[in-house]
Amino acid sequence: IESFHHLCLEVEQGEGRVVVISGGAGIGKSRLLAEFQEHLQSQNWSVHHGAGYSYASAKPFALWISVLNSVFQIALEERAEARTRKVTDIIQHLLPDYVEMACLLNPLLALNIPLSDVVNSISEETRRERFFDLVTALLQITSKDSPMAVIIEDLHWADTSSLELINHIGRNLSGRHLMLCLTHRPKPDMPLNLPDDLTRTFALSELPQDTA
Repeated sequence: IESFHHLCLEVEQGEGRVVVISGGAGIGKSRLLAEFQEHLQSQNWSVHHGAGYSYASAKPFALWISVLNSVFQIALEERAEARTRKVTDIIQHLLPDYVEMACLLNPLLALNIPLSDVVNSISEETRRERFFDLVTALLQITSKDSPMAVIIEDLHWADTSSLELINHIGRNLSGRHLMLCLTHRPKPDMPLNLPDDLTRTFALSELPQDTA
């Protein structure tokens, strides 16, 4: 807990960090994460949540849907028109350079932003890169004035695209008031590629019998 508090202070001073909690099922990841969240709330951080699920492991960017809905303050019951208006207004105000790319959010957030000429003219690979840049810029600008944590649980169920977006954001944390807090069960082939100097891993193992 003391190590986590120290990491929070670094983020509050403008040095983004990644916290990874790994361990087997039932080992205590959620319990430790609850302690972390309690501290964040006590320090008035903004916190956004996402999670991986076995039934969504093949859906691109599935675990980012709830995170983005939270950042844009979209309620589940909101209609497409209201969602679209809210997202468009926020991007125009905070990220004017990305207005042409806003339509890339349509499939994830159930929006109906018209396809821009710019997006229509670029390849699928370039669209993907621009989407990564858009989400990264969104998190950076919304954490500019106060610290933010994006908490994503159960990465072992995450789709490859979601993990690649995590890697991209992790490589762009330097100088930011932003923390990624991730939990997962051990999975050797999981393609996490986070910067060593910005990442702290808490690997949980079973307690010895006498300690338990």
